[in-house]
Amino acid sequence: MNSLQCITFLRYPARKSLNQISQQQLTHLRHTSTSDLNSSNKIVIPKRIERGPTDILKALSDTVKQDYTAPHFKYHDDPFLIPTSNMAKRMYALSQESGRKAAQWVRQEHAELFQHKVADPYIEAFSPRAIYDEKSEVDESTLQKVIAQHLVSDALTIYGLLEEKSVELTRETKQSLLELLCYYNNQDSLEEDWIEERWFKQAVKGREKKMNNWKKGSTAEKLFASISPPDAASYAALLCGKAVHGDMDGAQRLYQEAVDAGIALPVQVFNRLIAGAPVLKEAHELRWNIVEDLLATMQQQGVSPNLDTLNAILSTISSMSVNQYSQKNALAILAEFKLLGIEPSLASYYFLLNIFCHDKSGMRSGVLVDILNILEGKSLSIRDPRDVLFFSEAMAICRLHLRDIDTAYRLDNLLHTADNYNLIGDSFKESVYYRFFFFLICQMGTLKEFWELYNKLVPNIYVPEPAVMEEIINTVELNEAFELLPRLWTDLLMFEHMDRESILVAMLRALQKSQSVEPSMLDKFADVAWDIWQRVESQKQQKITRKINWTGPMLGDIVQVLLRADRYDQALDIMTCLDRRQQEILGVPSFESLNDFLNKSIEKKEIKNAIWCIQYCADAGFEDTIKLASNLSTSVELSENERNTLVGIVGHEALKKQSVSAS
Repeated sequence: MNSLQCITFLRYPARKSLNQISQQQLTHLRHTSTSDLNSSNKIVIPKRIERGPTDILKALSDTVKQDYTAPHFKYHDDPFLIPTSNMAKRMYALSQESGRKAAQWVRQEHAELFQHKVADPYIEAFSPRAIYDEKSEVDESTLQKVIAQHLVSDALTIYGLLEEKSVELTRETKQSLLELLCYYNNQDSLEEDWIEERWFKQAVKGREKKMNNWKKGSTAEKLFASISPPDAASYAALLCGKAVHGDMDGAQRLYQEAVDAGIALPVQVFNRLIAGAPVLKEAHELRWNIVEDLLATMQQQGVSPNLDTLNAILSTISSMSVNQYSQKNALAILAEFKLLGIEPSLASYYFLLNIFCHDKSGMRSGVLVDILNILEGKSLSIRDPRDVLFFSEAMAICRLHLRDIDTAYRLDNLLHTADNYNLIGDSFKESVYYRFFFFLICQMGTLKEFWELYNKLVPNIYVPEPAVMEEIINTVELNEAFELLPRLWTDLLMFEHMDRESILVAMLRALQKSQSVEPSMLDKFADVAWDIWQRVESQKQQKITRKINWTGPMLGDIVQVLLRADRYDQALDIMTCLDRRQQEILGVPSFESLNDFLNKSIEKKEIKNAIWCIQYCADAGFEDTIKLASNLSTSVELSENERNTLVGIVGHEALKKQSVSAS
């Protein structure tokens, strides 16, 4: 069937087949189809759209929603190999990456063993890197190649070899090398391939520390001196390098030197100097004077500001947020840049949160709500390296400043819009974000909201820290949702939080208060309490640095939980431990727990244990010890020796008076 027949067949699908159509009819159909084609518009083939190597995979992934019950794809989908604690997640991911590092090291150190053709055509990344030493034949093109690959150590080696050979480099090559050395501070950086190492790197919370780690007298400074005369690009490279790596005094001197020489500097220089104003001056007024002078110079020289200029100014203002004019200046700067057509980035909003929400006056600011009104529903991209600071700081504001659960949910929806989750930062910022989110839900939300969030995120997305788990247990206790305690205890074991005494105290307190529950739950609670007892006791045989020390209230809570499940023998073991190790155990159990043990001993006809309990209460100084003694004497028939022992504890007169008053 030719193309014309296909069109005819598709156009008349309900008619007879071609074999059943007469020659006259077929001629008529062909004539009709041809005339229709000639009269219709021509087919316009759209222009080719450039696609990335992963665009198809991304389109496929967008058709599937995230499975919160599955671990991250970087972990093996095996029940025995899925990490369930923060430490295990970090260890598993970095171990896997360490294996790749080891493979690359072997390939690099023993390149002679890999003579086979890895790929055709040749892919340089799959082959060992060239090693440069004194015997290497290098030239300027070799140096340009390693500069383009951002290989700092190789560039320094080749530059030294060329200097020894007195090879004169072009000004462009020197400038490129200077920019490379200044950007990386004369040392190799972490390769982009090591994603997990970057993800789990513990960054400084909030603003990065302004430490002076610039290498003075380095090759970068010598290279700058060799460029004669230095131009604006040379000054900009060295000045920005010094400013970024903490040598603001050196950057300021270079700036003054360039100004004296009449060199017009680019906008990047002014941005770095504005951002470094807090390092140069301590007084707020002097800092702002520096910013104003630099902005005036930019205007005189016709230097157009950009987004980095805006963020540099806001960063400096946020460093003096306690100043009464900070908020006013920030709003004025935003309005000015809006007229210039410069849209703020997430880093800009991060600085605004620091300026408006850290006011010590105690007044709440709605700036976060205004920001969400602007960003809600938008697909965000990173435009400043500090954009990744926004979400964790915004969630902290929701919990500490606003205490508003609705705003927190709006922020979370923004984070999960399109690919905005890429802006969460690293593992530390992600943990901070969810830590404040969980704290807020526990304190301000309903139990249903909290439990839905818990089941959704824990443990594959987020593993709660010890402080968060303690808050969760307190929330369960407050809402009397005691049936959740066994599940939380299982999670605590997975999260490896057993070495936290405050968590165990909170768990035992919640178990002790779980009185109005179904009888079937009492055994589960007793299992948890007894498991806590056994695990803490087993620490004595283990060489661990952080051991749990028993306290009297903790043991009393365990005893009460066990007695409710009618596990008298296990409760007796704990009371025996309490008797033998009184010097090690801090405090005493509650009177209620001792009273429960006494009543159960009377019920079990364990008179000896009951008398010991009364003796312990007397030694602990409980005022109601006489009531316990009277309860024992009136509940069971005591032998003469047992009664004498009881009289020896509380006294004959006290026991007699208590018996008379009870009658």
